[in-house]
Amino acid sequence: MLIFPLQSIVILLISIVFLPSASYSQNDRVTVGLQYKPIFPSATFNTGQISRTRNGVDFLVDLVPFASFSAGMIIRSEITEKFSFESGINLTMREYQLSITERDFTLNDGFRLLGYEVPVLGLVYIKLGEKFYMNTSFGSSLDFFPSNVISEDNFFQHYTRKKNWIVLSLLANLGWEYRTELNGYYYLGASYHMPFTEIANTKIRYTRGMVSELVEEKLFGTYLTVDIRYFFEKKKKYNKYKSGAE
Repeated sequence: MLIFPLQSIVILLISIVFLPSASYSQNDRVTVGLQYKPIFPSATFNTGQISRTRNGVDFLVDLVPFASFSAGMIIRSEITEKFSFESGINLTMREYQLSITERDFTLNDGFRLLGYEVPVLGLVYIKLGEKFYMNTSFGSSLDFFPSNVISEDNFFQHYTRKKNWIVLSLLANLGWEYRTELNGYYYLGASYHMPFTEIANTKIRYTRGMVSELVEEKLFGTYLTVDIRYFFEKKKKYNKYKSGAE
């Protein structure tokens, strides 16, 4: 069973809806956008399958691609034409598939680990053409984990407990964007997100007849993503003293 912190979700949605207009009115050097990042598992970065066998019982925990994602709002503050700072807030959903197999008997279940991310990045731009740019960024992220996860049925009990409420992570990305004057910026890139410690500990107990086995594993939370972003059009300040104006 997953408990969603309703208050946190409401705050996130309100920020996404109302912060863009507030940022426009305060600073014409600030660009606000939205992003969606499907998460991909990788055994190289400890996000592949966790597979353990205990006395003939096979336990498998697998991060599900595409079903796992990060999405939210981006705020980019321009320092120079080639350098900017970037921050925002993202909701991250890690979807796991749980499988337990004993001889010809198999159990399948799943659980979700909810988190929020507040990144702080420095971006460097390279202009490739009149409207095309490549950028690379590097920084860190504060990852918040508001709840633990519990699931069970007649034959197993699963409990995932967050390691800490806040985890510091390394964050880097590379991307390309197409900028228009009237229709905003379109961005496609990739990100690498690596917490400096495990984000949670998972405990699974299987009991069926005379068989009773327990496994405990760490979830490290590192992931790779494809980044899809849209930045809203920058609002230009109206100059009432413009030549010829009444």
